[in-house]
Amino acid sequence: MTQGASAGGATVILVLGGGMAQVATGALAGAALTTGFILALTWWRGLSGARLVLLGVALGALAMAYVAHLLSRGFVASAVTAQIWLTGSLQGRGWSELWPLAWVLLVASVVIASRSRAMRALALGDDVAVALGVRLRSTRLVLVAAATVLAGAAVATAGPISFVALVAPHLSRLLTRSDRVLPAALLGGVLLLASDLVAQRAFALPLPVGVVTVVLGGLFFLGLLWQEGRRA
Repeated sequence: MTQGASAGGATVILVLGGGMAQVATGALAGAALTTGFILALTWWRGLSGARLVLLGVALGALAMAYVAHLLSRGFVASAVTAQIWLTGSLQGRGWSELWPLAWVLLVASVVIASRSRAMRALALGDDVAVALGVRLRSTRLVLVAAATVLAGAAVATAGPISFVALVAPHLSRLLTRSDRVLPAALLGGVLLLASDLVAQRAFALPLPVGVVTVVLGGLFFLGLLWQEGRRA
């Protein structure tokens, strides 16, 4: 979803020459279009987790290839602007960007919280969830829609900041021994703020926060791989 949002924002910058308000709209449209493709390609066989992940990876790779093509064909000034935005940065973001994101977060949180019981059942497997009365297709559709809105809004606000959404759930599981959404979300916010503090203060010139999150995320997953190798 974030790659689709990145492709939508990059299209606005490099093809349409739009400003940040238009880039936000393009990011939301890109995330929605990517999710629409995923749902269309998986609907006839069911929205299983494995299919969603595989299709998401494939469409994400296609989206990034499209972005690379745009960067290679665009004007230098526009390409530099797009590249900075694609790295992900909190520089220049203020209250005017926060309030729309806060409303989106509030609405999506209410929707996700209303499906919390179904989410816990889905974690036990499709057969158990059906036995507990969960409607698989409608539940997954609502959750995917909420995730799309959240991902698109985040990318529209600060660009595609990498690895936070991957590291936070794993780290939250290690610290809390649970798969609850709220601790992972709060930990993701803490990681983002800490990374931005490092990006702003630890170097001679301020860096986009996406640079720091990529480095920290890569080191974190290398540590996980090393740990799994020792267990094996």
